[in-house]
Amino acid sequence: MANISIKMLVTPEEKAKGLQHMYPIPSHTLFVFPDVPAGTEFHSRNVREPFDIAFLSFRGEVLDMVTMEPPKATIVAPPKSHLVIEAKEGELSRLGFQPGVVKNVTKLFPDAVGLTEGT
Repeated sequence: MANISIKMLVTPEEKAKGLQHMYPIPSHTLFVFPDVPAGTEFHSRNVREPFDIAFLSFRGEVLDMVTMEPPKATIVAPPKSHLVIEAKEGELSRLGFQPGVVKNVTKLFPDAVGLTEGT
């Protein structure tokens, strides 16, 4: 993951804003939403280009991953969701994210809240 910038979105304001009004979405940057419960809705309103979104479990398994097409795409965090990552379209695939793959989230995102223990 060399040369990847990690942006942790932890405050309610940061989480609510996400990628909105960001243009272009920076390459080689992962926007990480820690502690996202299942059922949380994500949307593409006010985002000017397609972007990838991945939902990971507590243990780092990629539960689902899709490309969101603005302006009307929405998706709900699936059961067992814990961490959400958004990035420029194609970035997550390039980094080896795909459904079923388990990523070492404590290594990737050591500052993510609540990722130091679990199943």
